[in-house]
Amino acid sequence: MAFYGRRDPFNSSVGHDASPMCHSALEYAIETGFASLFAPLRPTKASSLITSWKGSAVQVPILFHAEVVASVGWVLLMIGGQSLPVEPLLYRLQMEQRQLALETLRKELENPKFEPTDAHVHAIAFLAFQSGGPMPCDEPYPSSPMGLLQHVYAFSRFEATLPHVTALYNFVRARGGIDKIQLHALADVLEVVDIVISTRTQNPCRFPLIRTKSKLAEKREESVLDSYTGTRRIGGHELLSIKKINLTIYRLLVQMSQVTGILDRFHEDSSRTELSGVLIMRRNEIQHGLLGYPTAQYSEYMFMLDEDSLDMPPAVMALTEMIRLAASIYSDLVLFPQPWITGIKLQLAQRLRMVAEKSGMYDNIKHSIPNYPKVHVWILWFGCFAAFRTEHQGWFEDKLRWFVNMHYGMAIEKAENVRFKRVKEGLRGFLWWSPVCDQAGQALWSRLTQISDEDEDEDDTDPDA
Repeated sequence: MAFYGRRDPFNSSVGHDASPMCHSALEYAIETGFASLFAPLRPTKASSLITSWKGSAVQVPILFHAEVVASVGWVLLMIGGQSLPVEPLLYRLQMEQRQLALETLRKELENPKFEPTDAHVHAIAFLAFQSGGPMPCDEPYPSSPMGLLQHVYAFSRFEATLPHVTALYNFVRARGGIDKIQLHALADVLEVVDIVISTRTQNPCRFPLIRTKSKLAEKREESVLDSYTGTRRIGGHELLSIKKINLTIYRLLVQMSQVTGILDRFHEDSSRTELSGVLIMRRNEIQHGLLGYPTAQYSEYMFMLDEDSLDMPPAVMALTEMIRLAASIYSDLVLFPQPWITGIKLQLAQRLRMVAEKSGMYDNIKHSIPNYPKVHVWILWFGCFAAFRTEHQGWFEDKLRWFVNMHYGMAIEKAENVRFKRVKEGLRGFLWWSPVCDQAGQALWSRLTQISDEDEDEDDTDPDA
């Protein structure tokens, strides 16, 4: 075990009598996991912030217990599947520390004068995502390196506990909002926690984005962006068609295309540390924007409203929402990747199908193609990605097959590479990242071909035989 057996680096009142395993797990988790939440955003202060986290953890009882709970969860994630003898001890330690944390909090809440501090916010943020061991991992798609930034993929393998999530938001509100949080880069942690929670529910984020960048930092960030995107083709050449539909969603997709270009460079050489902070900030801004986009709030009931109450014609609103959902699926695969088991892809597929069906977007697909056919091919392609292994898979693949047939003017026959390359070039004109999307795209193309072959066999059958 990498963490086990380290010397206790602390000698303070709360943690002094705790078992060495508590301190070992705590130190290991802070250095290898928790620091990733803020260190890339504050590289010049990372070392002092890590030291502050270690110190604050042993100064406040509830924070110490909660951080041990989270630290043990991180260790269990790192050793998952190895069946090491220490695992039962870790689970028992986690359970004991969780009980101590909750008992400490209960006693404090009984005080009528109780007011949450930053330490309470910090503690409840840890407890909210540590209800037990990590969820299993069974991914049908290649992993994106963006999941390593802030360890969003790893941390998202823990289930969120609703009462603790509710308490977290209540505590932050009682503190005056996220911009009033001052404890050791805790606001950076809360920002990504809020985005992860909102991504799971597909609801707008509760916290605003943190705006702490100076003008000098913004200029430095723009310089990094220009130097890494200026000489690289990043696709996006078809996005102008979306500009005609909705200017705001177009701008959001342009940002996603730019970040995809920087991701290309980061993928080639992840040692370029100057990129990680820029990628995190831009990625989080994009995800925050996707979740809070106005049509997202209408997707459940937009068809029940009077046209006069809508900000745009119903057909345009439906298409805009379908674009947002397809972009959200792309983000879930590439920019803000979340574990398959969280069911986010299923949620997105369900919403996308619902909007398409209720708007009647594809009702006459066999007789006429809706406006912006290339946009629809891209939407349905990512709808197929999200619907894979679900009850919606057949519906999306059937609609996509018709669009490819009609738009490209070709029957889907034996899948020749040149045919998929032709379709892929059109998809790259919107949002596409080859290391994640190519393999899945080729597999989808093969499934479409197989369906076509089976249909042809049925057509050749003599009905009188």
